[in-house]
Amino acid sequence: MPSRHILTFLAPAWGHALPYMHLTTRMLAADPDLVVTIVQHNIVVPKMLEELKTCSYDTSRLQIAGVGEKEIQFTPMIVGTMISQLTAGWLEILADAVAEKGNWPKPKTLHMDFFGGGLVVEESRAMIGPEGKILVWFSSSVTSGVDHFSEYNFTKIAQEICADESRRAGRTDDEIRGDVLCAMNGSDKLDGRIIEIIGGLKIYDHEHQAQGAGPPRVLAPILISANKLGRSLFFPVETPNLVEAMIDVLLQLETVIPFVFVLAGKMASLPQETIDRIHASGRGVACSHWVDQKAVLKSGAVGWFLTHGGYNSLTEALSQNIPLIFWPIGAEQAINAAVLSTGPRPIGIELFQIRAGTQLGPSLRPEAPTITGTVEDAKIEFQKTFNDLKGSRGHILTQNAIQVGKLWREERMNGDLEREIARLTRF
Repeated sequence: MPSRHILTFLAPAWGHALPYMHLTTRMLAADPDLVVTIVQHNIVVPKMLEELKTCSYDTSRLQIAGVGEKEIQFTPMIVGTMISQLTAGWLEILADAVAEKGNWPKPKTLHMDFFGGGLVVEESRAMIGPEGKILVWFSSSVTSGVDHFSEYNFTKIAQEICADESRRAGRTDDEIRGDVLCAMNGSDKLDGRIIEIIGGLKIYDHEHQAQGAGPPRVLAPILISANKLGRSLFFPVETPNLVEAMIDVLLQLETVIPFVFVLAGKMASLPQETIDRIHASGRGVACSHWVDQKAVLKSGAVGWFLTHGGYNSLTEALSQNIPLIFWPIGAEQAINAAVLSTGPRPIGIELFQIRAGTQLGPSLRPEAPTITGTVEDAKIEFQKTFNDLKGSRGHILTQNAIQVGKLWREERMNGDLEREIARLTRF
């Protein structure tokens, strides 16, 4: 009979689910008396089960509890729908677990995703009692904490603006809440204030995001009520013309750079004519289906990884000594790009001309060009970036990535990680 039970609320986002699953298998290996229940939306469960098939663990001590509809029409409201169904299902499963209706003991520790978990944290705390513990699953880099953990009272800020007709400027309450969340600077608009990131790097407030994609506005009423900042699960592609411009540059480079371009998302697409040009060129392949990113990065054939800069992609690339080209959009991506492309040991190149909307302002970083966001200037930046990959800059960044990967692996092998995981299972 197991003696410890962890119940986990996991947001319906692959970037949140993937690392937690692998952490869970390591926790189970560290503590034979531990069992874990992960509550997840049914839309994500099949993919989780496929991933778990690649892991070695005691399957009798892990259960994935799917909640919500198994099929949902893809619309701009899908995120809000999934979160609502997930929170409702979570409370039902937690109630049953606390009442010990199954074969496992009452959970004394809850792991709750920072995205969505705040919506039900008070009810959850009341249900497990004063002796229970709640830990936040923060599937992001520490440097992005400036966006997610702050002293701003977003509820109060929004209420003050809503109560002042001159500051309302004709906006609805929901619109004001959305503006406060998207600004992420203690007001309802970007005003050019300078923000210092963990580590000392300074950026303008508009550099938090790259393409005007803050938290989805459909979630603003939910997020503001929980006084939490969430991160988007998907983003609209605002600049498809820049994607095509980049492909044009790749196809015309004097020094050929072979490439694989993946279009796996429902909102990602290229004109068929462009896809045909890629395939006819002999330089690249365009995949319109899901591709196992980890397998590609582990193949040994990848020299550079063009990425939005999400935390999972960073860890998967750096574990294979692969330097990065950053095309950030939202979430913590712009912060990751800024930190990892600067400093004494940069491991990537950030693209600046791909910015759009209110993010078109200047950058505090000295290497940044005059940012216009035009196709013409983006092509110039693409050309320079791809040429740099073959020169001294590319060599330095590659060596830095190799060194960071080496340090990473050494850190994982020194025993501290296993000790921390064992401590986590008993917390």
